[in-house]
Amino acid sequence: MISWFEKNKEVSWIIVIGIGIIMFYVSSVSSFGIPERGLGILSIIYHTSSFFFFTLFLYFALINGKKKDFILVVIFVAIMWGILDEFHQFFVPGRVLDFFDLMLDNTGIFLASVSYL
Repeated sequence: MISWFEKNKEVSWIIVIGIGIIMFYVSSVSSFGIPERGLGILSIIYHTSSFFFFTLFLYFALINGKKKDFILVVIFVAIMWGILDEFHQFFVPGRVLDFFDLMLDNTGIFLASVSYL
């Protein structure tokens, strides 16, 4: 399955972009009426899994099974996406820039990196 996604980079890129768009949309939704950390376990699952799959498919799109030169690029891009996502939430009414969410994002990135390698 992994080799299929690596051979079909276009599909992997579409999935990466799709996940990025979904993450941007979710972080654009105002959370008025929902207390901070009011979602608890759902928030943990969302952050960790969305960044896990975002990073995993970014690996498929860039590495192609051979070019290990891009490992740090993938990790850098995924971490920067998480930082920009949290920064974006700072400007959404009812949302905040949350360091805990960023750590959950990085957990998903780490788990995807370990899984891929």
